[in-house]
Amino acid sequence: MELENPSKYKAQLKTQFKRAQQSLLNFVMPPLCPITDLKVQKKGELHPQGWQALDFISEPFCAACGLPFELSATTPISKESLCGACAAPDDAPFALTGPLSFNSLRAVTRYDEPSAKLVLALKNSDRMDIAPVLADLMTGPGKQMLAQCDFLIPVPLHRGRLWSRRFNQSAEIARHICGKIASRQKFLPGLLQRIKPTPQQKGLSADQRRRNVQGAFAIAPKSRINLKGKNIVLVDDVLTTGATMKACARVLRKSGAAQVHGLVFARVIGYGSKSLTLLGEPLRP
Repeated sequence: MELENPSKYKAQLKTQFKRAQQSLLNFVMPPLCPITDLKVQKKGELHPQGWQALDFISEPFCAACGLPFELSATTPISKESLCGACAAPDDAPFALTGPLSFNSLRAVTRYDEPSAKLVLALKNSDRMDIAPVLADLMTGPGKQMLAQCDFLIPVPLHRGRLWSRRFNQSAEIARHICGKIASRQKFLPGLLQRIKPTPQQKGLSADQRRRNVQGAFAIAPKSRINLKGKNIVLVDDVLTTGATMKACARVLRKSGAAQVHGLVFARVIGYGSKSLTLLGEPLRP
């Protein structure tokens, strides 16, 4: 008996084989939640207890940089309120927003042990299935900036570190974000480059971190992308002091970008806290 559509039949067999293969793999090595190590239906999923463990950032927070305010329920505050850093003069070294920096910053969660497990599993254990999970979570806080952006740019790794790690976790997250938003957004992983192999940021003070990344980033020399008047969303996994992302934003602004917004999965609240050495790892390599 001759098949009416052999190619369609082969595709169906291939799909069924992959499903059976995955079912067998799940039976032998059941997928686990990267936060709780409890069983889940498929890789990349979070167990309900994992969701509950994440400390999501919610209002009230700074209208500019998104820093959550530590206030009591009775403290009056408006949605336009700024934190001390964003209210400081534009040339203040600790300010994250300003004419040569960000227009706004948003993060999904505080950087603590549960969120660190997600970040480090992606970055150090090649858990690529976690990238779409983080991307999905980041589209919520980043909804407004993503709707208005022209280009989506990840914080780059130096080519030496990229070669040793084999992938840039921030680029993977940005790529999945781009797949979840309108098609007019353009993913540009090669536009911004890290041209200087800076030492690790671990153990450095906020001022040392700023000096460590000075001159570390530049627009790709052969790029034909015109940034003049464009709105950019800069994507990273974790914000520590903001030195790395601010250095990137400065380069983009000087290249003509009208607005630069920062979007990260996790943010350190209170630099110098124990969150900086969670699991014995630095926040930014």
